[in-house]
Amino acid sequence: MPRPVPAVLPSPPDPTPPNLRVQLPYFAARIAVLVMVLVVLLILGVNPVLALLSGLVIAGVLTYPLGRMQRRAAERATGRPVSKPAAPSDNPRS
Repeated sequence: MPRPVPAVLPSPPDPTPPNLRVQLPYFAARIAVLVMVLVVLLILGVNPVLALLSGLVIAGVLTYPLGRMQRRAAERATGRPVSKPAAPSDNPRS
C-alpha cells in the first residue's frame, strides 16, 4: 500500500547561516564569569572536578539574564520575531 503524500512539503533550509558575531560579547562575558568563579573555588581549595561542576552551576545562575539577552540578539540576527514571555495577566489558567 503506498504512503500518503503530505499536502504541504517542508520548505528547504535557509542557505545563509546566521551571523554569530552578535553573540560573541555575550559568550565572552559568560566564559569570563565562569573562569572567575573557577579561580575563586580553586583558590579556596575545592576539588577541581567539584569546582568545575559547581562553577558551571554558579556561573549559569549568575549569567541567566545575560543568556536571555543573548537569545534575543540571536533571534534578531536570524530575522525571526523576538519571543517575549507572557505577562502574568495574559495567562488564562490563573
